[in-house]
Amino acid sequence: MSWNVWRAFLAACMVIAVTPGSGAVPSIATGLRHGYPRALRAIAGLEAALLVHALLVQFVRSPRMPRAHNRVIGRLFVGAGALLAASSR
Repeated sequence: MSWNVWRAFLAACMVIAVTPGSGAVPSIATGLRHGYPRALRAIAGLEAALLVHALLVQFVRSPRMPRAHNRVIGRLFVGAGALLAASSR
């Protein structure tokens, strides 16, 4: 790896390391707006969603799962999205 590529990689790593992630912004905003206890609940919700996402990725991408199950899981996602969209109105 040339020095120019190495420096660009290092600069990108430093920028990524100091910018807040997608979970940090709502956590900080909730903490500032509503206080520490509600921020803890928001963080717990973010972590629970991350766990559900990781489990779904594990099971959906598993080579042992038949394609019919993938279609069912896809339909569940569409239904959940429709339910969330209808409940926010």
